[in-house]
Amino acid sequence: MKRRDFIKLSIVATANLMIPATVKADDESSTPEFNDYKAIIILYLNGGNDGVNTFIPSADGDDEYGYNAYANSRGGLAVVKNDLTDKLKETIQADGRILLKSGDENIYVTASNRIEDYTQAGFYIHDKGYNGDLNFNKQIATHSFMPEIAHYVNKGEVAIIQNIGNLIEPTTREDILNNRANLPLFLMAHDHQGTITATADGKNLRELGVFGRLADEWSGVNGDSIYGMNVSLTSNRPRILYGYKTVPSVFTRNGIKKMITALHDWSYSKFYKLGSYEREDDYKRYFNKVHMHSIELVETVTNEWSDYDKIYEGITDSYGNEINPKNKTKDEIAGFAHAGIGDWEGYALNAAKLIKIGIDRGLKRQVFYMSLSFSGFDTHAEQSRVHGENLRRISLAIDKLQRVLEAHGLTNNVTTILTSEFGRSVGVNGDGSDHAWGSNLFVIGGAVKGGLYGKRPSMKLGGEDDMNNKGRLIPTTSMSQYYNTLMEWFGADEATRLKILTELKNFDKDSWNIGFMKT
Repeated sequence: MKRRDFIKLSIVATANLMIPATVKADDESSTPEFNDYKAIIILYLNGGNDGVNTFIPSADGDDEYGYNAYANSRGGLAVVKNDLTDKLKETIQADGRILLKSGDENIYVTASNRIEDYTQAGFYIHDKGYNGDLNFNKQIATHSFMPEIAHYVNKGEVAIIQNIGNLIEPTTREDILNNRANLPLFLMAHDHQGTITATADGKNLRELGVFGRLADEWSGVNGDSIYGMNVSLTSNRPRILYGYKTVPSVFTRNGIKKMITALHDWSYSKFYKLGSYEREDDYKRYFNKVHMHSIELVETVTNEWSDYDKIYEGITDSYGNEINPKNKTKDEIAGFAHAGIGDWEGYALNAAKLIKIGIDRGLKRQVFYMSLSFSGFDTHAEQSRVHGENLRRISLAIDKLQRVLEAHGLTNNVTTILTSEFGRSVGVNGDGSDHAWGSNLFVIGGAVKGGLYGKRPSMKLGGEDDMNNKGRLIPTTSMSQYYNTLMEWFGADEATRLKILTELKNFDKDSWNIGFMKT
């Protein structure tokens, strides 16, 4: 076995046992020097999120791009045109935050009286925002189950990117119908499109993700920190965070992963003996050194994890309740019965904790990953219930995260982004929607230039943006452009971005940066 392959194997083995070890790069000369801290948080909506019912076309008129075309194509899954924007404004407090009433007095419950069917609850139409300088022009609306997100949209802290997806090069309906299109492999297949979303390479099912390869390029960016640059909060194998030399740190809802499986009933001293550095074989000695490095740090990280619970003190959520990872939003408060509405909040708050730890430790760049719902966005059926619950969970989790970041003056340092393997069809199949392609995503943070980005897609079945007459939208903005815009804000130079985002060159250079991040 080659030394490089052995080292990679040893690191992966360590990561799967518990918290990962950090290995110093062979060459750190390409790592830029930063004098600030920035973090990207990736929320992966597992299963293919229905972006059309997350952000709903709301423009008046009878053309192909507004509400009427959307409603005609969506049928029973169309969200009713009931604008709750004025009711949302009534919840704004003196400190600029919203304070919602609970239970049956929630905005969206009052609007529908049918919380089990999110199509009846309306939405919040966006215009020029609270400061009068946004460009939404009533073309798009946020679903009513996400009042917190709608509030951030109106504040100018959210960019909505329309009709974005895995796209190798600009593609049209005519190209597809005439078999001229260069399409991503296995289009609309969960696993493969999830891979391509992580790698931004539609022609090769790579093993390594865009931020894993960025961490390879920046292997010395955080020095020898045990936390590293890439951190997974919900999965120990998020492809987007893996590189040739990079393995993400792995945390759970309750903190670090312990070596329970490895230790079984062994005593700690016996495990130490097993990991002795006194072996003659260089490879085995290095392997054991990496493992022992992780073991020795368990106690340190565990204590630090508890100490940083103090960052939540005195901060309240959109219902006026104190924020704490252990205090999940209760279903009866949010107006949902037996839905587990607060299930994702702990992950988001753990990200805030790790960001604060990273800043205090002098780290410069970090990327956090959360996979949400574990295929629950695959809404072939019962979409009016399942998707609505998921939207409520997202909005509450992100709001709690933003409130903690704001309390510590960190909103400009942290940008949270949505990803998903694909969108859902505009056309429906009873009470659900099918796998599709283009979707609506959003980015939130203090460094975000709020507004509407990307080209509005036609909502007409068989229209110019439909690949097959079922409302499977052909993306007009690529994930490569999305990641490039974020990486440019993050500090990656053009050469690094082009090395990682190999399909970026297929698009006009003026469109590489979508424009939703402040410089």
